[in-house]
Amino acid sequence: MSAVSQSSMSEEKSFRRKLGEFFQFMSSLVMIGAFSTYVYQATQGDSTPNPATWTISFVTALFNYFTFQVFAEGKWYKKITPLVVTILFGVVVVYSAVANKFTALTVYDWICAALCVLVALFWYWPVIERRFGVHSRFFTFWTEIHKQWWGFVIDKAVITFAFVQLIFFLAFLPTIIGVLNGNAIEGITAWIIAVAGYGVLLLGQILAHEKRQDILEMFYPVVNGIMGNGSIVLMCLLMS
Repeated sequence: MSAVSQSSMSEEKSFRRKLGEFFQFMSSLVMIGAFSTYVYQATQGDSTPNPATWTISFVTALFNYFTFQVFAEGKWYKKITPLVVTILFGVVVVYSAVANKFTALTVYDWICAALCVLVALFWYWPVIERRFGVHSRFFTFWTEIHKQWWGFVIDKAVITFAFVQLIFFLAFLPTIIGVLNGNAIEGITAWIIAVAGYGVLLLGQILAHEKRQDILEMFYPVVNGIMGNGSIVLMCLLMS
């Protein structure tokens, strides 16, 4: 391969990476628009925030931000959207609580919250066993998997990140059930903007990815962003 050809490929790769960085930054701005629109919808009575969905999402977003560091590797453009989203989740939770915008908790909310806790417990049980000496036959097989994967086959932060995305997705269930049961309403606009924002993030990640591990970080915009928020959009369309 000639030096000119190598130089051209290097420039193309550099341009693609910079474009990816730009899209990931733009994603954070789109997400600000999405959350701002949601707060406006809540003030107008077009959306009624579900306490289980938003509280679980806020707590999960905190875990997501810290576990995401294994992919970010100190790169600001990778961390910006998870950080902004975490802050905005907190803003919505505080606003909804202070302004009394939350819907009343239902049995389905408690069930979904318990399910999310169970998923978290399922992941952290081996840690609990080692630290407190508590043992359970139910979790024995999972503990064995931990022994094999812990720091060897797959980094523990990567596995934690995958479980966090599952909890993120489950957190949407209370909102979906609430709307389907007629206990809540949701305007579609904010959710569409959120899907678009995560779509921009995914595009940025695709353009900027440099190694195979970078593909794993795409679970965040795909599972939580597009599938989770997209399920609300689909529900709104079906209910209209």
